[in-house]
Amino acid sequence: MTEQNKTQPQSIYSKIIDIQRDIKKVDPEEAEGLRFSTVNHWDITTSVKEIALKKGLVILPYVKTTSYEGNDTWVTVAIQITDTETGEQIVIGDYPGQGRDTQDKGPGKAVSYAIKTAFLKIFMMGVKDDTENEQDQDITINILAEKLSQADIKLNELGDVVSTKEECIAFVEANKTDLERLKEEYKEADKKSKREKKPVPVPKNLKEMYTTVYKINKKAKEVSNGES
Repeated sequence: MTEQNKTQPQSIYSKIIDIQRDIKKVDPEEAEGLRFSTVNHWDITTSVKEIALKKGLVILPYVKTTSYEGNDTWVTVAIQITDTETGEQIVIGDYPGQGRDTQDKGPGKAVSYAIKTAFLKIFMMGVKDDTENEQDQDITINILAEKLSQADIKLNELGDVVSTKEECIAFVEANKTDLERLKEEYKEADKKSKREKKPVPVPKNLKEMYTTVYKINKKAKEVSNGES
């Protein structure tokens, strides 16, 4: 056999096309204690790993940028893909990721989310996942519950705010970002509760926290006697 007649190796792009066509679909599953079907980071990466190994591709995600603000971490991740057969290499990115956590898990959550998003997009897996939205809701609620306790905001048995107007103003001013985030999360949950197909009730803890901060905001904006 002459050199010209030898079979040419597949290009890296051809192998990626094969993966897009053949990769095992990862279906969302009902998770105990959660309100939505979920697909987690390891389900996606395991599925990609299995077929990439068969194709001789080495896939190395790496973090390009990281930033922090309060309980939030933002990252951008790129994906380096190397063909062990030809040495051909490409880098695809940037893919953003955000993680919220009151302790030290924010960066890990942000990176996991970014990698999962990258794999879903690069290999056309097309899986819809509401997990992060729900986790963000719970984290926001927990953060505000802690801030309410620290600020000593008091409610009576009927749920009415009995703290002073000044205390309410101070709370609102100190927690603008998380209060705005709670408002957006509530709006999204309320929208899902009203959709025609598969409506999902607004979570009780989200509704209760939204009602509480609404009352705090209302008292903070009350016009006292003598004010114009």
